[in-house]
Amino acid sequence: MEIWKSIKDFEGLYEVSNLGRVKSLARFVNGKNGGKKPVPEVILIQRLEKEYFKVGLWKNQKIKRFSVHRLVCEAFLSNSENKPQVNHKNGIKTDNRAENLEWVTLSENMIHAYKNNLLVRKGDKHSQNKLSEIDVFEIRKLLQQGLTQSEIAQKYGVIRQTISCIKIGKSWSHI
Repeated sequence: MEIWKSIKDFEGLYEVSNLGRVKSLARFVNGKNGGKKPVPEVILIQRLEKEYFKVGLWKNQKIKRFSVHRLVCEAFLSNSENKPQVNHKNGIKTDNRAENLEWVTLSENMIHAYKNNLLVRKGDKHSQNKLSEIDVFEIRKLLQQGLTQSEIAQKYGVIRQTISCIKIGKSWSHI
């Protein structure tokens, strides 16, 4: 059963549900001719940004962006220990049902991510990689063909040490 609650600081304007939906409440707004114009209740479209759903809430002619999981947690879950982060228990960052969320510390959040293999930091999944897995296969082939590490590094726009680490298996050893 879906339950709706007011969003703090946006009472009378927006509500969030225990299922992770956000709606704008029906109300009257100032029209162009100075009169009041009715606005119907609407379920907001959520935008996926960096793996999380976000919504924009308007107040006093200004918009503020919020993570949906945080709005749900603030409305439905007590935070008596004042924990700063929200964790998705099942690891699915788009599942914003109240029953899937919990308040956690940074440490608790990292332990959960580690235990559930949510911290994928190898190969193409690593955010700071300049090379792809295909690049690494090609680099290994070029090394076998006798090109120097410096030549290969220049070709791929990386430092020679990167090529050396690939060659000895210190990096990209998983492929």
